[in-house]
Amino acid sequence: MPVLPTAASLDPERPTVLVLDRALLQSAGSDSRRIEELARAAVLVGIGDASEHEPPADFPVELLTGYLPSDAAVGATMAMLRGALRHAATQVGERRAVAAEEQRHRELTELSSVGVALSTERDLTTLLQIILSQARRLTTSDAGSVYLVERRAPSVDQGPAALRFKLAQNDTLPSLPFSEFTVPVDHTSLAGYAAATGEPLVIGDVYRLRAIPYRATEQYARAVRLSIGTGSRIHEAEARLALAVNDFAGGQPSSARDRAGVALDIARKSGLRIVECQILHLLAVVDDAAGRGAQAAERCARARAIEAETGYRPPPQLPMLIDGADSTGPAGTERHAGISVP
Repeated sequence: MPVLPTAASLDPERPTVLVLDRALLQSAGSDSRRIEELARAAVLVGIGDASEHEPPADFPVELLTGYLPSDAAVGATMAMLRGALRHAATQVGERRAVAAEEQRHRELTELSSVGVALSTERDLTTLLQIILSQARRLTTSDAGSVYLVERRAPSVDQGPAALRFKLAQNDTLPSLPFSEFTVPVDHTSLAGYAAATGEPLVIGDVYRLRAIPYRATEQYARAVRLSIGTGSRIHEAEARLALAVNDFAGGQPSSARDRAGVALDIARKSGLRIVECQILHLLAVVDDAAGRGAQAAERCARARAIEAETGYRPPPQLPMLIDGADSTGPAGTERHAGISVP
């Protein structure tokens, strides 16, 4: 017997049309509220018995967008369903507009609270905490940090001397140890690069560090030290993988292979299948560049096995660690720095 779905089971972002006949309506029993909730989440269309050209009394007429008898012509049924689907799409658009307006209102409220804090809060650390928390909330960020500019004496230089790492927040690792340190305002760190250029820094794919004019090795090394101190194996494996990518992009394939090997051991022992797959892709590129084609092909095959097992697909840029490499090979293959993998 068919069962009427609940409003909570429907995807609010997907236009939905529910075709109601007597059997489906009877499955809800006397629960009229359930049908009212469905009418807010989807478009309801009634289908009556043959030759029943008017909606019967046991149908929720006030909630129906359309109605036809079960013996209606195919063309009339298709036209009604198309109209109902267009109406459902309009409902989704209205819900999105309302949600966007509510989000804008929340953001303005949060910005206003920051503005009030700027004029009333006297404790610098508390103020920075508020600013960082609101910035992360507005950008839906898992973590964030604040750097303060330290300037040289006016008699020496008007430019900034360094950035001081003053504050950090991390929802995934809230107990990470924190200590202040400074980085120069130049292209040798992520924060320094952004401060030196005055431009936002957006890294779409950390596996393509060669295309970015700064070095991030020390930051990744610090991430390794922090993850070891907190026992976070996944962050340690990912940080070591990033170090290996950075070494390979910097022309140090031997160091990259060693670092990736350590990361691979951590990933395997910790059951981190996705990270293991990423490391295998990197090692395949490193091995192929060193002329170890058989080992590279073996690593590719193991990575593909993990992808088949987990459903994970690496980003198309992942193998692209060598300048000039092409992500596509012959039809039906992907190139991994010279290796064609079916």
